[in-house]
Order: sequence, then structure tokens, then C-alpha cells
Amino acid sequence: VYRTWRDEVNVKDTKSEPYTYEDVKNYNKAQASNISGQGSSYNFDGTIYNCEKYELTEEQIKRLAKKVVSEDDGSAEGQAAMISQMINRYEYAGKSGYSNVVDYVYNSGWYAPDNSNVPTEETYSLIRSIICEGKRTLPPYVTEMDGIAEMKTWFSGMTNYLEIENYPNPVQGQSKVKGSFGASGIYWSHLDYGGEGNVFYYVEDYKNKCAQNNISVSEGEIGNLSSNNSTNISGTKSDNINGFLFIGDSLTAGLKENNCLSDASVMGVGSSSANSWNKYLDGGSPGLDFSHISLPDAANGIYVTLGINSLNIENGGSTSGVADSTLNQTKTLLSKLESKYPNTPIYVQRVFPIGNKASGYDMAKTNQVVNEYNEKIKSYCAEKGYTYIDATNGLIDSEGNLDSSVTSDGVHFTSNGYSTWEGNIRSAIANGGT
Repeated sequence: VYRTWRDEVNVKDTKSEPYTYEDVKNYNKAQASNISGQGSSYNFDGTIYNCEKYELTEEQIKRLAKKVVSEDDGSAEGQAAMISQMINRYEYAGKSGYSNVVDYVYNSGWYAPDNSNVPTEETYSLIRSIICEGKRTLPPYVTEMDGIAEMKTWFSGMTNYLEIENYPNPVQGQSKVKGSFGASGIYWSHLDYGGEGNVFYYVEDYKNKCAQNNISVSEGEIGNLSSNNSTNISGTKSDNINGFLFIGDSLTAGLKENNCLSDASVMGVGSSSANSWNKYLDGGSPGLDFSHISLPDAANGIYVTLGINSLNIENGGSTSGVADSTLNQTKTLLSKLESKYPNTPIYVQRVFPIGNKASGYDMAKTNQVVNEYNEKIKSYCAEKGYTYIDATNGLIDSEGNLDSSVTSDGVHFTSNGYSTWEGNIRSAIANGGT
């Protein structure tokens, strides 16, 4: 093979020892850099695929990181793709015979031996986000990978080398790939560091199998994946709310009564709070009428609009501990919903303030507590990877109170108010919370 390579590229044999695989690879790298450019990535758009989560110890994370940088030491984007491919491959193998993904990566014979490259804190953080939090940068069916430097394109006389249809401009989901180890599939994406880097592709049959599962998608930047809070990912986007579940209080019930969000399941219970819903989900007595509530077995998105009933401060009442108590109740609810609807995007809406028409409540104190709570729940959403929604546009006056023109009682909306709120919700979901 090496003699064929030497003859193909017309290299003068000046070495006393035989040519090695590294000679071939280095030549490939040089030729690839001349054709495909320096430090480029192709068909990576920042999409995050919310998939199964796996627990790893810190020692396992460090060991896996060593393998990651041995395979790709070029960029966070490349390492994120490599980590995603590793967990995809582990699932593709059925997990059979391996205690965890680290065991698979080291003992399946699929990956190259470790080299001298040293992992960084960024590599560790990427592993925590992608494997432990399930935030992958490749679809779960993209299980195949090959090195750009092993492309047969650069010397046509070789056999068992990587071939990519339409290279250097392959088409995602269309161009065919023949891997250097005999695998064949459909191109997904690739990275190039001047002739080094990897191409990722998939087997059509396995893609069809994965399509039967409900895999949610969100938009995010790789930089967010490798932040200190590894789950702090940009908001989940959706072009429609078909199959979404909205849960909340009488405000939410008003959406349904005003024929808003008719393409979603809207379930509101008057006077309810996060604590009421926690009791309902636990099978206990919430103390309110939940008889009309029947939660679906699955949903494309969960949208929570609760808070005001536990944040309202009556005239003469105290604000002490109210925001924190409500926050803890909401955290519990979100955890229950995440367990009930795994791998489903969760949206948490900013609580509306009350207006001066609200009877029996101290507007200034209530809105102070509402603002405190909103800041806390917003931070919590960023920490956990939930999407925080601000749907208040056109509904709050210049002083930060509920605008009197859109409410009849300082708490609930008029028909026009509900219409405005619905528009805000749809726009915010479509734009990932912005």
C-alpha cells in the first residue's frame, strides 16, 4: 500500500527505512490544506439535541477527555462533535458488554490510542454538558466518523480510504460517504483544521430507527456548552406550539376561554400555585378543583405560567421569604415535569405584575416580590437549561405595573389583553425566549 502511495504521488524515495502510515497521513494533511482551507467547519449551525443523560464520575470525565483530545484537539466545536459521536456510538452499539461510555470508548477498538495531547477545563465542561446533561451537537443517529486526512480524494490509487461525494462541498443529508474502515453512510458535517479534522456521517437504517423517538431540538452556541454552568444553553426555539402543554392558574385558563393557543393543550386551574400542581402530580389533594385536568402522556413542549397566587401580598402583609418560598415550590414542580416528560423543552414565563385595579392587595409590595422572584427564576432557568419567557410586551405600563388598559381587575386580562399575550407567547417561543 505504501509503495502504491509513493508511486501515486511521485515521491522520491530518500528514506532508508520503509515509509509509514504517518508519512501517508502527513502527505494527506498537506494536500488537504491546499484544497479545503484552514480551520473551517461545515454544516454546524449551533443546534443542540436534547438526548439521554448519563452519570459520570470526575475520574471518568477526565479519562474520557484524554480520548477526546487524542481524536480532536482543534476546537471546542470539534471536541463537542467528537463527544457527541462517542455517546451516539455507545448507544448504537446497544451498550451491551460495556459498563459505561468510557468503557466503550477505550475497549471497543473503535477509537485511536491516546496521544500526548492534554485536555483542558473546557474539554471537561463539554463532557459534562453533552453526556451528563444530554446536550449533544450531533443528532443521536450520527454514529460514524472518519479523519479528513484519510481521504482517498487526494490519491486515487489507494484503497480503503475515506471518500466523500461532492467534496469539498458535500451536501448535508445527501452526499454519500465511504469510510476508510468500510462503513458507508450519508454525510452530516465536518471540520477541517488545515487538512486535519473529522467528518461525521450516519447510516440510513439507524436514522430511521432514531426517528421513532421524540428528540427535542434547541438552538445554542458551543461556547455556552463549555461555560462554567454547563447547562446554560440558549432558549429552545419552535416554529409552532402544536402538541405543547400549558399549565397555570386562572390567567392560563383565560387563554382557553378566549380561544387563544387553540393548537395546544391549555390547562389552567383558578387560584392554583406551583404547590397546588405539585400535590396534584403527587396524586394528593391540591385543595382546588382539578377535575377537568387530564395531562397528556407526551408533549412537544411544557409551558409554565404560575406564580402570582403565591406572590400576592395582601394589604398590610409581609414580603419576607415570599419570593424564595415560591421559587422552591416552582423548582420542585419543574423537576416533576422534567421527570414526567423527559427530553421535552420546558418554558417558564415571567410572572406578570398586578395593576392598580387589584382589590385587597398591596400593589407596590406585590410587584416588588414579583420582580424579586422573576430574577431568581430567570437565573435558575439559565442554570438548568429551561427557557425563560418574557411575554409582557404591551401589557405593562411605564411604572412596571399591569397596564390598566388590558385588565379589568388588575390581575386578569381583557379579551384584547389575552390576544396580545398570545401573540407574545408565540413570538417568544419562536425566538427562543427573546
